Order: sequence, then C-alpha cells, then structure tokens
Amino acid sequence: RLPAPARAVAASGGVAYVGLDNGKLVVVDLASGEVLSDITAGDAVHDVAIEGDTVFVLLANALQAYSS
Repeated sequence: RLPAPARAVAASGGVAYVGLDNGKLVVVDLASGEVLSDITAGDAVHDVAIEGDTVFVLLANALQAYSS
C-alpha cells in the first residue's frame, strides 16, 4: 500500500516509478508489488517519465532527474 495517492506512473524493466501526492517517488517491483525504495522529490509529483537509465520527475516548479 502506498503512503499517499498516486498522481503519475512510469514503468520499465519490471519496475514502476510512482509519483505521489505527498512529494515522494516510490519504486515498486511489478511482479511482487513490493516497494523497493522511495525518494523525497519535494512537492506533489505531476508527472514521471523514463529515458534510458534516467527517471524524470515533474513537480509544480521543477523538473528533477534521478538515475534508475
């Protein structure tokens, strides 16, 4: 179960990156549903995208990039 409502999801390689209302990016194993990790992005996440090995997280006033 996620700690806040999901606002955006992107998936790649059997892993989902879920952007939450509370400003967290949660990494979930798609096969098991297990939360692998979470990152505090800041404000509520508006969108999530993946390009190569980079996860992009769009907030209200910033675009952040994380290595996947």
